[in-house]
Order: sequence, then C-alpha cells, then structure tokens
Amino acid sequence: MSCQPWTREQDLAVLYLKIAYGDELRRFQNFPAVFALAKGMNRSIESIYMRKANFDSLDPAVPWKGLSNAAKLTKLTEKIWNEYEHDPDRVLCEARRAYQGLAGASL
Repeated sequence: MSCQPWTREQDLAVLYLKIAYGDELRRFQNFPAVFALAKGMNRSIESIYMRKANFDSLDPAVPWKGLSNAAKLTKLTEKIWNEYEHDPDRVLCEARRAYQGLAGASL
C-alpha cells in the first residue's frame, strides 16, 4: 500500500464518501465504495476510514468526534473542509468527480 502524502483529489474523494454515505460508512467495514476507492488509490481500507475520521473531527454535526487528536490534521484536510463549509455545492461536485476518477465508478 501507499505511503505517499495525500493529495487534494484523494482527500476530496474521501470527503465525497463521508457526505454521500454518512453513518453508513461506520456500520460496514467492507463498504464497497470504500473498497473501490482504496483500490483505486492504492491505499488500505483503514486509511480511508482514518481520513474520514479526520473530516468527522472537523464536522460540528457529528456527535462523535472522529479522531480525538485533530491538531495533527493536515492543512489540506482542514482547507478542504473549510471550502466545503463555505461553498458546499461546488466542493461536493469536485469531490464527486474526484471519487469517480479514483474509484473508477459512476455514481
């Protein structure tokens, strides 16, 4: 699996999963959309869930706080979340395209 730094496109693709599937991602460890993205990014399924937890820690609507040590979030993840909060339609569209490109899926 990859040890490469996360790219904007990869972060956006994970954000898309968070928005599109919400709580469903917490219930199914082998969620097909996560598996497809992990395979397309050459990353582990666990890394996708961890990145989603990073976004959860920034989301005021999430009652649990994802990863408790949000201070270690990348600036990229925080930047993308802030963009999403200010222009959700644009960012969601970009995130969906990123997911489709990396996972090879048409949603």
